[in-house]
Amino acid sequence: MCHADLNFRRVTLEISAKKDSEKFSLQRVRTVRKLNLPVCQTVNFKSLRSKWKYIPEIDYKSFTNGRPVILLGQDNSDLIVSREVIEGPKQGPIISRTKLGWVVHGNNAIVKGRVDSELVCMTIDEPKDDLH
Repeated sequence: MCHADLNFRRVTLEISAKKDSEKFSLQRVRTVRKLNLPVCQTVNFKSLRSKWKYIPEIDYKSFTNGRPVILLGQDNSDLIVSREVIEGPKQGPIISRTKLGWVVHGNNAIVKGRVDSELVCMTIDEPKDDLH
């Protein structure tokens, strides 16, 4: 993936896990005109729980054909680092809780024979605001 958008802006915004939960401020967020990430994320927690009994009953929200609309990088590691981790057998999903909610990781062994391999490397060179 390569994207060069010289018409970006820096904005400040607030993000939260749910509508009425704690809000976190994000500073100097870089905008991208068209993020164009694939519609490829579907998680059905009821189905996941029925297959993997170690997954607890937590307030998960299932979704179909989800498309990411924001990417959080390492400058927001306090929001995306795992605070709690629930693991099962080797081929099962791992569930982790962040300040922004629960995340499903790994192979859920439902889609057999599928291998996804992707490498993304991005470097952004931009003028420093405080040099002028």
